[in-house]
Formats: sequence, C-alpha cells, structure tokens
Amino acid sequence: MSEAPNPTLDAILERRRRKRTLLTLLAVGVAVAGIGAFFWLRGPGEDASPIAPPAPAPAAAAPDTQPESIAPGPELVESPAATALPTQPLPPLAKSDSRVRELAARWSSRPELLQWLASDELIRRVVAAVDATARGESPTDQAPASMRLKGRFEVVESGAAWVAAPSAYARYDLLTEIVSGLDSEALVLAYRELEPLFEEAHRALGSSLGSFDAALRQAIRELLSTPKIPGQPLLEPLLPGHGYVDPALEGLSAAQKQLLRFGPTNAPRVQHKVREIALRLGMPESELPPLAD
Repeated sequence: MSEAPNPTLDAILERRRRKRTLLTLLAVGVAVAGIGAFFWLRGPGEDASPIAPPAPAPAAAAPDTQPESIAPGPELVESPAATALPTQPLPPLAKSDSRVRELAARWSSRPELLQWLASDELIRRVVAAVDATARGESPTDQAPASMRLKGRFEVVESGAAWVAAPSAYARYDLLTEIVSGLDSEALVLAYRELEPLFEEAHRALGSSLGSFDAALRQAIRELLSTPKIPGQPLLEPLLPGHGYVDPALEGLSAAQKQLLRFGPTNAPRVQHKVREIALRLGMPESELPPLAD
C-alpha cells in the first residue's frame, strides 16, 4: 500500500474528514427523512486518499450557475401499509431531538443507530444534507462527530493508476448493514409525524429549491441515478485526494461520487433502500430512475 504524506495538505485532509461524516449523515439522515440511505450519506469526515498528488494545474473557472428552483411534483401519497400510529403533540423544532431518537428506536434494534443520533439539531442537519444532495453537492458542516468513520480512504496501485483498497469500502459495511435493515414502514410513519418540522427547518434554510418535499424528491432522484460500477474504477491523483480516470465518472455530481465510495457491493444496497422507502412514501415509480441490474 502506498502513502505519501504531504504536510501541505493538512487543511485539505481535515475538510475531507468532515465530508466523510456527511456520508453517514446523508445515509441515516434520509432514513430520518423517510428515504433511508444516503442523505447523511456524505460521509463521516472523509480523509483524502493517500496518493501523492502532482503539482496542481491551474483550475478552470467554475461556471457561474445558479440552482434552478425545482418544481414540486404531485404530493407524496402515503402507502396504505403505513398506518399511522398514535402520535404525541409535535415538539418545537429546537427541542425535537429527543423525539427523533425516540422514533429511531422503532427503525432498528441496532445500538449504533442511536449512538449516531447522539447529537443535536438532528432535523436541521438532515434538512441541510438533503438540500445539498438535491443540488448534487456534498455538505461538509452538518455531520456530528458521533458518525465519523475511522481511517482514510486508502488506495493501492494498479498498473499506472490506482484503485480503492478493500479497507476503503469495508469502512462502510456497518453503515450499509444498518441502513439496509431499517424498518421502512416505521421510517415513513416517523417522517409523516415530523414532516411539519422538516418543512419548518427547510424554510429557515432559505433554499431556492422550494419545499422540503421537492428537495427530498430531487435528492432521491440524484442518488438513484448514480450508475452501478462493476469492478474497480481506476483513480488518479488530484487535489484534494483523487479523481476517477473515466471522465463519465469524474463528471458525476459530488453527491453521486460520494455514494460510489461505498463500493460496488454496498452502494446498490443503499440505493435499493432509498427506492423502497421512496415508494412507501408514495413517489410514483415512473418518477424514480430505474436501478441497474
């Protein structure tokens, strides 16, 4: 395994650690929001890949694009299977964390889930992560420390290029197991109960995407349209970390490329859970990108 420390990249590495936490944020976060997998999925503080980067080429000017407002689709129709349970009066948004954790106990018996949610402002964090995913972005500031993965996204040499080391994908195994095993019906019921708080938090965010419902739909489509990659895609050193040799992969959105970091086995499992919960929320199947076989 090759690693070339570069002290000039310390600040970049720290930013990547925070990004990796968002992967979990997006995963559990959309679970909280009702689609179950990637929305805190911009992973726990992703470290930069330990590739020795070349001297950076002059960066091309970023196109001056403004995100367009997303037209809301038809209202989500609750699945008949999601029969409402007796609910408590909604707490204020600022005091909603304990209610989120109480509901989360119905989604999974895994203690790690509640450990991940041992933070504050959970709904606000989820809303920010979902909104960023809808834009194809990968937020870096919403991830609680409790969700940070350990270690770096390591790479190994493969001919003249690089590929992800097995340990890089293995870091997401536990997260994938927990997300895949979440009770989709319980998630939908929780989202229905808390939906006014999600909308309140989204309004406070000042997003141009319209309602939280519209942002959620777009985020779901963003994740489900991420291509399935068989085998090991080749990587090349870029600042920060690495990029894909294949221009089609490198051209994906930041959110989609982060989902690919789950690996060729884990990423499709996350997508299947996202799709399952989207259908339970009542999103028409025609609105969802088909999953690759």
